[in-house]
Amino acid sequence: MRPVRLDIRGFTAFREPQQVDFEGLDLFAITGPTGSGKSSILDALTFVLYGRAERVGDGVRQLVSQGQPRAAVALEFEAGGERYRVARSVTADGKTKILVERADPSTESGWRQHGDGADRVREADAIVERLVGLDYAGFTRAVLLPQGRFAEFLAGDAKTRRKILADLLDLGLFERIAAKAGELARTHGAQVTGRAEILASEFADATDAGLAAARHEHEAARAASGRLSAVRESVAALVVRGAAIDREIEELGRIGAEATRGADLADTIVAEIGQLIEAIERAEVGRESAIESADRDAQAAAVAAGVLVEAESSWGDAATLAGRLERARALSEGRAALAERREQASALSAAIKPAEDAATTATLAASEAASREASAAEAERQAVDALEAARQADRVAAISAGLAIGDPCPICGRPLEATPDRHGAPKLDAATTALELARASAAEAAAVCRATERAATEAAGLVELERDRAARAEATLAEEDDRLAGIAAALATELGGKLPKDPVAELERRSDELRRLTAELDGRRTTAAASALALRTIEQLLAEVRGRLTTERVRLEGIHADDLLSRASAAGVAVAAGRGAKAPAATAQPAASAKAPAASAKARTPPKSSAPPPKPELDDDPAALALAATDLAARLGALADAAGAARSSRADAAT
Repeated sequence: MRPVRLDIRGFTAFREPQQVDFEGLDLFAITGPTGSGKSSILDALTFVLYGRAERVGDGVRQLVSQGQPRAAVALEFEAGGERYRVARSVTADGKTKILVERADPSTESGWRQHGDGADRVREADAIVERLVGLDYAGFTRAVLLPQGRFAEFLAGDAKTRRKILADLLDLGLFERIAAKAGELARTHGAQVTGRAEILASEFADATDAGLAAARHEHEAARAASGRLSAVRESVAALVVRGAAIDREIEELGRIGAEATRGADLADTIVAEIGQLIEAIERAEVGRESAIESADRDAQAAAVAAGVLVEAESSWGDAATLAGRLERARALSEGRAALAERREQASALSAAIKPAEDAATTATLAASEAASREASAAEAERQAVDALEAARQADRVAAISAGLAIGDPCPICGRPLEATPDRHGAPKLDAATTALELARASAAEAAAVCRATERAATEAAGLVELERDRAARAEATLAEEDDRLAGIAAALATELGGKLPKDPVAELERRSDELRRLTAELDGRRTTAAASALALRTIEQLLAEVRGRLTTERVRLEGIHADDLLSRASAAGVAVAAGRGAKAPAATAQPAASAKAPAASAKARTPPKSSAPPPKPELDDDPAALALAATDLAARLGALADAAGAARSSRADAAT
């Protein structure tokens, strides 16, 4: 055995796939640091070949790498001029698989399973041992030295090395042979010594006269021996002839037994073929019914498919209808929302007129307030003029107006000790009061004017706001109306050019109908598939029955009736030749006691001939097989009867 290539995965240190290529190598060394996997390569060799490793024995699941589900090793090797490949794996729970293959370039993979059982562990182990030529013990002694024994061998003394070699090579066998030889030598030495002692004690009186008398007796014995030899030869001839007859009788017995077994087997095959014919007939009837059902269901499914295709061609498929229905619902909802928005837009348009009226009223009020403000401003200006005239008329009164005792004098600045005489004070006071009243009226008129102006501005803004809201609402209505019109036009085109009064209801009806047609088609297809499966099941049953017919044909062909007939013919010729001319009719009627069995055999046996009839070519036709099996059973039964009769005849003749 010569290794060619070793593939390892999940094996001890080799978690990932590794390949060791030995091809072209005659001498090589495996080197590396401790723990790198050198010994694992050797363990992989014994594991893949024998399912064992020296350091774990049969507990090979310990060789699975940590965290890996299994260890797998494949070895390609050459043996006997052929190339083989053996692959073995073991899971972490100890389940083992194996496959032994032989190189075969004619296959696509280049390998072929090496016989039956090459994928079962026990048979594959036996195949590997035959290919390698060694069992595990022999391999580890003659090919692969176990780890540790080599170092012990190198470091030990001569006695230790001899013991290791004796253990590894099983040299104890030779020690046992030497011990046995010594025992035999001692035994035979003792026998020689004993016989020498017998000669010395029992033949000590042998003399020349005694020797002459012994020679005379010897010559007489030789003459008698010659006569006895002639007698022995005659007896030997008789023994030989009797032995030949005994062999023929035994052969006829074997032929009869084999013919009986063959006839029984042929009868069994006839019964089995009868059952298979009944099964075929029942299956054929079921097959015809299944074909009709399958054709009917397939046609119904095809019709349903055509209706569905026509509906989808006219309406669109389910996804298309779903999209159209969604748009139709959006159209319906949009139209309802559009009507509501139109009402809101009308309300917005109606709100513009009250806002315009309020703005007109506010504008008029602001105009009147502006007029009143102008009048109040003119009255204030006139009051200012009157006050200035009064002040000019009475400057003193004007200067001291409003002064009291203790106030600073407007001229010298000293505090007044008494108020000056004011002759013009009444007019100045009246003018001042009038100016204050005018100013108050002007301020009030200005405030009213500002308020009415703000109210007018707000009213105008409200009018613009209402107008803008109404315009935006109208624009939105127009856009929505255009959008809905586009949806309606698209739907109308998709639905044949005219939009139904209620597109949602129509599309829902079509969707429901399409779902019903789809469900009907699915049901038809399911039924058709079941019918097809039933037909395939019946056809598979027919194939199995015909396979069993083939098996019965092979069994029938395995009954070697022609060989039995040839052997029977040969046995008959040998009996006639052995008995010579004294019994020329021995084959046909050897003894009176055998007449009845011979007649019985003659009634069952086909006409005799010098050679067996040619073996018919059988096929798997049930009727032909049944006929052939029946004929073979009859022939073998007749042969068994004839062999029994002939055996009895020969036994009687020999007696």
